[in-house]
Amino acid sequence: MKRISKVEIFGDKLYINGELYRGDAKEMMHKVRLMCEKINNDLITDSDDLRQGIEIIYDCENRTIELFDNSENPQSNIKDKVMLQAVYALSLEEWRLDDELIKQRFPFISITEMSFELMNHWTFKNKKTEDLLIGEFVIVEPDISLAQSKEIDRDRRKKWKLEFEKQKIKDYNKFSSKLKRFWKNIKND
Repeated sequence: MKRISKVEIFGDKLYINGELYRGDAKEMMHKVRLMCEKINNDLITDSDDLRQGIEIIYDCENRTIELFDNSENPQSNIKDKVMLQAVYALSLEEWRLDDELIKQRFPFISITEMSFELMNHWTFKNKKTEDLLIGEFVIVEPDISLAQSKEIDRDRRKKWKLEFEKQKIKDYNKFSSKLKRFWKNIKND
C-alpha cells in the first residue's frame, strides 16, 4: 500500500496523492476525517503544550534534547507526536529565559517551517525522541570537538565583554565631554 501524503476533497470527490479515489468516496472521506481528528487531538503543534522538565529536557553538559511522552511521564502532554516547529519555538523562548541555556549557543537553524538544522554539537538524546518528532532535521557537526567549541564560546564571551567595556568607556568619555561643555556654557552665560 502506498503512503498517503496528500488528501484533497472537492465537493463529493476525493483525491489521494493527486489521484481520484475510485471506491466509495463518502465512506473513505468519513474515515479520513476521523483519522485527521485523532491525529489533530494527539499531535502537539503548539509550544505552549510543551514544558521544560516535563515533556522536554535540555541537557547543557552533554548538549542533548530529550522528549518524554506520557508512557514515561504521566504528567506529559505528549500522547503521539510533536511537531519539530513546536520544539523549535519552545527552544527560542527557553533560550531567552533560562539562565543555564542562555550561556549555550542556540542549537537550531530554521530552514523552512518543517526543516531544521541541529548544530553547535546539540543532538537529540535517543531514537525515541527522534521518533516522536514530525519534521525534518539534519545534525550539523563542525570539525571541532565539544571541548574546543566550549573554549571558543568562552573566548567569544570574553571578547564581547571587552568590546562592551570599551564601548561603555567611549560612551562615558563622550558624555563627560558633553557635560563639560554644558557646564562651560552655563558659566559663560
